[in-house]
Amino acid sequence: MGKEIYRVVDGTVYRGDTQVTGIATLPMLKLAYETTLARRDPLFALPGTDPKALRTATKTLSGIGARLSALQSNKAEARLALRLYPIGFLQSLADLEEARQRFIHAPTPENARAYRSLLPRTIREKEWAVQDFTNAFNEATATSTERLVLFGGVLSSTTERAALEAIAQNLTKEQEAAAKRMRCTAGLTKDCNALPLIQPSVATTSRQPVLPALANEVLELWDAAFGTQPLARTAVLLSQSVCLPTMGAVYVTLSTRQTQSGISTWLTYVDDIFLYQLSELKKSAYADYMRRTYDMEYSPINPFAFYVCPQIGVDYGTAIAVARTYWLAEMHPDPRQRTMDTRHQFEELALMLRTKTAGLEDIVKGINAIMIADTEEPLKKIGNTRISYEFLTHSAFASFFRIGALNETQPLPIYKSDSNLEKNFQRQVVTYSSVRLEVPRSALIQDLRNFLIVENKLASTTPATTPSTK
Repeated sequence: MGKEIYRVVDGTVYRGDTQVTGIATLPMLKLAYETTLARRDPLFALPGTDPKALRTATKTLSGIGARLSALQSNKAEARLALRLYPIGFLQSLADLEEARQRFIHAPTPENARAYRSLLPRTIREKEWAVQDFTNAFNEATATSTERLVLFGGVLSSTTERAALEAIAQNLTKEQEAAAKRMRCTAGLTKDCNALPLIQPSVATTSRQPVLPALANEVLELWDAAFGTQPLARTAVLLSQSVCLPTMGAVYVTLSTRQTQSGISTWLTYVDDIFLYQLSELKKSAYADYMRRTYDMEYSPINPFAFYVCPQIGVDYGTAIAVARTYWLAEMHPDPRQRTMDTRHQFEELALMLRTKTAGLEDIVKGINAIMIADTEEPLKKIGNTRISYEFLTHSAFASFFRIGALNETQPLPIYKSDSNLEKNFQRQVVTYSSVRLEVPRSALIQDLRNFLIVENKLASTTPATTPSTK
């Protein structure tokens, strides 16, 4: 505060070792309260997301619309393609998180004002983005009758409109929450809440789950397909998955790898591998191309791909938070020896577990890699880049718009059940465990690798390696 350094301990203000009393304590107490809010209960929180990396990834994402626009059949659809992603909102989230991190690491009045000033802009950006995307979605899918079967159920323009309506309803509550927070930090104490001042507790364990034998076999296959070992890998057991809602607890890994577009981290399902039987995909230009060009019989389905799971942000954020618990517990096993800096790390972890918004930059990077591949040869000729289809499957709006003043983590009403369509989906899909004794390992590894090549996920195009037979 100015050139003086103050401490606030249990509501008591100190300048050095001298206690400060009276009205002189008010500015320090207000700053301490704002700092605690920013640590434990920030609005539009992105704990575990690198704001600089998010800003860079968003800049790349801003060019995807132009790529997609060039492939549309008329000017109206070309204009709609430019509205597929909420670029301004994502940029404002990066700016807000960067200001939050600066403030909590250096809690000065100047940093408090800078952080405080960005909240109104962020809520305005989200309001505009939700409205603009909803209008564009309604126009793009006005005549769409497509129904797509995913692991969560059947996706259609009707179900996604219901999800957008839920987002709009939440937005009203977010506006109220943001207005209340701004009144509080402006000095209107009746709009402040003491609950966030409570020190959060987090149960941690330094022991990663022991993966089943089949999961280790699945990882071996993927490593062979990539041709390299990951730079880092953490195993996580998700007690419940938004992307695989009917499967209960699932084993996943977070793997960091070098790719042609830089270093990225992926969430991988390792209980098994879901595979499309390409011969069963009738009238599919993609399946015909993969069979003709790469002689593929099976194409893997990643249940955590953004175009397969529109709400991937929840599972991804959860997995990163759980992985962080392992690291923190290993680094700081004795609670009695934890410093103030360590306690702040555990506060951030508690926030990550509550908001499930970590790793947003990796989700955007993943979208960039897929969309760049989809809008270049050969996929742009054989893929489905119709604007209605892109809005249905490739917008990731459910992951972006869940970030807000309420930090909602409940799944959106984005799917509907249809037993006939789901049975047809089951006929097209097999699992690795069901074909592992029939299909040569080398053939399956090559199919996995060709899929990675097409999806732009490799660091190079060196040949796949074949793991030793157990």
